[in-house]
Amino acid sequence: MKKLVEKISAVILLSRPINLLISFLSVLGGIYLSWDEKSEFPINISFFAGISVVFVTAASNIINDFFDLEIDKINRPKRVIPAGKISSNEAIYYYIFFVALSVLFSLFLNWKAQIIVVFANIILFFYSLKFKGLPILGNFIVAFFTGFVFIFSAILAGNWQNGIIPFVFAFQINFIREIIKDIQDILGDKANNLRTLPILIGEKNTKILVAILSFILISTSTLPYFFDYLNLNYFVIVFATTNLFVAKSSIILFEKYVNFKRISFYLKMGMLFGLLAMLLGKIAG
Repeated sequence: MKKLVEKISAVILLSRPINLLISFLSVLGGIYLSWDEKSEFPINISFFAGISVVFVTAASNIINDFFDLEIDKINRPKRVIPAGKISSNEAIYYYIFFVALSVLFSLFLNWKAQIIVVFANIILFFYSLKFKGLPILGNFIVAFFTGFVFIFSAILAGNWQNGIIPFVFAFQINFIREIIKDIQDILGDKANNLRTLPILIGEKNTKILVAILSFILISTSTLPYFFDYLNLNYFVIVFATTNLFVAKSSIILFEKYVNFKRISFYLKMGMLFGLLAMLLGKIAG
């Protein structure tokens, strides 16, 4: 029993539970933002869509760690696979299992959603296999699919255009986060001959780029209020929380001893509060 509990705990850690929670909440939030309040809220669709995306996310995290084993031995030796809590072969089995579950739950949705789930699984596999080590492209793919959850949700709600603004927000903050992760992983990436942005243009220039992208995100974050897409609740929350988290992350990045865990925490909080701001700032339809 003890070994079983340890194995289950290892699988949960491998799939990144915080990321899974954010994925699930993003689906629910995306559907709510695009939902016509004159009709009944689609609870069943929201649940199946959320679970399907959770399994896509879990599968992508597992296959990423599978291909990153040698890199993680240097950058993150305490992670599940390099620490020996789960073997590489076991990780592949769990990956296949989660991909199958993501497709299975998508069968309760429409055909467009099913195609998107299959397509996402394929692209995220090739991201981990090939694209991760390419400058900009690897960062773009992860940020794109993180943001595309809102388009996916809006499609299910019957109004894909309503997913564009949350897509842009989620894309921006996750693009920044992915570039920062490349800075954090530079030693292991160099040892494994990857060509990420910090390796290509240097850490200092990459940090300057992150600061510029953060400034753009902060400068554009309140535009949905001024264009009457979201109300004053959104403006206040995103201005007082998300923007501060993003700004603080950039400041930490330029400190002598960079605390990447704090940066990751602040950006995840920025994402969550940004989603909360949108939910509370929705203008009644």
